Amino acid sequence: MEHSECMHDSEEIRCNKLGHNLTFAYCRKEGIDKPCAKIVDCWSSRIDVLNYLNSEFGTKFLREFLSGKRKDRMGSILEAIDRTKDKNKEDQS
Repeated sequence: MEHSECMHDSEEIRCNKLGHNLTFAYCRKEGIDKPCAKIVDCWSSRIDVLNYLNSEFGTKFLREFLSGKRKDRMGSILEAIDRTKDKNKEDQS
């Protein structure tokens, strides 16, 4: 999913996760097509992040994002490994 540019893309903030300054543009697509899990924590004092997330991703995504159901990168990798293992077991049967 391609997301449009945002007027805040060039603004910078210190990222506690990575340890250096990053732009909002990076944070809003850190997960390739999804924002960083910490975007609300980091940016809400400077930008209306909730409104941005709702307009770009929709209400359903925002609810899941805020409830913590969003998988981190490692969780997604482990899930993909499990699916591959299961598929290999089925193929061998």
